[in-house]
Amino acid sequence: VMTTSAFKMNVDLGLMTIISIVGALILDFLLLPALLLLGRNEEIPEIAVDAELLPSSA
Repeated sequence: VMTTSAFKMNVDLGLMTIISIVGALILDFLLLPALLLLGRNEEIPEIAVDAELLPSSA
């Protein structure tokens, strides 16, 4: 809507907004999956469980 204005500053702001939104979407789709895959390689530490504290099933 702003890029169709007759006022030059509105046109420039509209173009800058479009470029920033498209750039953010591209970075989200490229960077987020890569970061999720990098964080996936970390092992989850196991928690030591004391057998005496567990309820017996008898």
